Amino acid sequence: AVCGDSAGGTLAAALCLLARRRGAPARAAQALLYPALAADSTLPSYRSKAQAPLLTSAEVEFYRRVMLAPGQALTELEAPLLDSDFSGLAPAWVAVAEHDPLHDDGVRYVERLRADGVPAELHEGRGLVHGCLRAYDTSPAVRALLDATAHWLGARLGCRADLSLF
Repeated sequence: AVCGDSAGGTLAAALCLLARRRGAPARAAQALLYPALAADSTLPSYRSKAQAPLLTSAEVEFYRRVMLAPGQALTELEAPLLDSDFSGLAPAWVAVAEHDPLHDDGVRYVERLRADGVPAELHEGRGLVHGCLRAYDTSPAVRALLDATAHWLGARLGCRADLSLF
């Protein structure tokens, strides 16, 4: 399984695409938490959540620019939603934060996976912001998000996920 939050979610999704491209077996699961998956700043959440706490739309654009070498074009490995085929990818758990310019990236990814026959679940993080995992120790909503993610992964991997130890 692969799992990541924010840019780590981007990397996890890109790894699934790259593994398929190279003929590797599909991963058992991909769990993405508020991932950056699109290069499309016209998605509604980029405008409606442009000034969200912890990540603004301007910061998303800045990170996208510094990720690439001068003149380099984005590919599906930097923006997985640029890929045209999602069939054969691992089942997905995608958690989005309500107050996040990247919200619609995750929603669109789930829609594209489902359209290509890949089981995908969307977890709407109501009241949450991008980077919310930092508040794991203090926010019951964040703890519930991480707990739900761990349980979903555990079910896909055939093991028990118990975060009560942390």
